[in-house]
Order: sequence, then C-alpha cells, then structure tokens
Amino acid sequence: MSKTIKQIADELQVSKQAVWQRVKRSSELSAMLYEHSQTINGTVVIDEDMEKVLCELYPERPTTINVDETIKNVDINGVNVDGMSKEVDVNVDETSICKGVNVDDVDINSVNSKKNVDADVDDKHANVDVNDMDVDVNTLIETLQSTVNTLKQQLTVKDKQIDDLSAMLKSSQEQQATLVTALSAAQALHAGTMQERLTEHSENSEIQREVNEAEQKSQSVKKGFFARIFRKGS
Repeated sequence: MSKTIKQIADELQVSKQAVWQRVKRSSELSAMLYEHSQTINGTVVIDEDMEKVLCELYPERPTTINVDETIKNVDINGVNVDGMSKEVDVNVDETSICKGVNVDDVDINSVNSKKNVDADVDDKHANVDVNDMDVDVNTLIETLQSTVNTLKQQLTVKDKQIDDLSAMLKSSQEQQATLVTALSAAQALHAGTMQERLTEHSENSEIQREVNEAEQKSQSVKKGFFARIFRKGS
C-alpha cells in the first residue's frame, strides 16, 4: 500500500521534515526514493519497500497506526459522534505497521489511546493534503536537484580524468613521432655514408684498373722494343 512521507512520519512519531532530511543526507536513499516513489494527483507517495527502509531508520520509535472508521451511536466523553469520523492513534512497539501488522486485526474497542473527534475533519484533511502536496513536491525536487548536483560533480571529475589521459596519450604520440623521425634520419645518414664508401671504393677500383692497364701497356712497349733490338742483332 502506497503512503505519503507525512503518513509514515506520523506513524514513526517524527516530523515529515526530519524524514526528508535523513533521505537528503544520503545519496543512496535519495536514489531509492526516486526509484520507489510516484506522484498521484499531485502528491508524492512511496511503495512498501521504501516504507520499510524508512521505518528501519527509526528502530527506537514506536509506530502509530491511524485507523479511520465511522462510528454509529457512540458517546465519547459525553459527545455524541453518531455518523462522524474518528481518528484512533494506536502505539505499537514490537508489532508495528512496519513489521506487517494488519490494521483490520486491531480491536478498536480494546485500545486505550487518545481519540480525536472533529466534525470538520474532512475539510481539515483536504487542506492538509494540499499543503502536503506542495511540501512533498518541493522537497522531492530539492532531493532530486541534490542528486543531480552530485552526479554533475562526479562527471566533472571523470571529464578531468579523461582530459589528463588524452594529454598523456598526445604526449606519448608526439614522443613516438620524434623517435620515428630521429630513426629515419639515422637510417638516411647511414645509407648516405655507405653510398659514399661504395662510391669511393668504385672510384678507387677504376683508378687501379687504369693503372694496371698502363703498366701492362708499358711492359708491352718495353718487350717490343727489346725484341726488335734482339732481332736486329741476330
């Protein structure tokens, strides 16, 4: 059965503002309230799961069961309340409504408690519902806004972490590019040096070949010269 925060606060004998403050101080409770609440006719109500959670926040508090019924021909303290509504507050310790007490099982006649009789109770309840609607909606909005602000702060931290990682990645890429450039330059220098050595070696080989050819020609000339001399002498 869905209930308003005020109904639960009345059962716990605390103020509605106290319950809202307990919820607002905890981001986890705020998130649970958002998940387990809905707005019906402008009034914020919560389901039984959230009701149990709120009841567990006040384990030392006795729970009040509000029982509304119409009384026929009953005289209370000399006041005839025939056909009027009465509100009976029942204080329960162990068997509280938060622990699953069925209101139908409560014996109204056997309860010694305070009985409030008001002929204008319906009008008063109507006014209270309107005020509760405004307070509950505003408080829920504040709670949701607080949750949104918390999420925004977390996103800001995450964004900074992403920016830092992006900067580190960019720096790493720049260093890698510098190393690649230096390696390419070293390879080019080495290739140029090798080419120069090969060119020098080739040139030296050509010169050596020309020298060898010149020596061979010189020897041939000398041999021809002496051969002619020897032929003449013979």
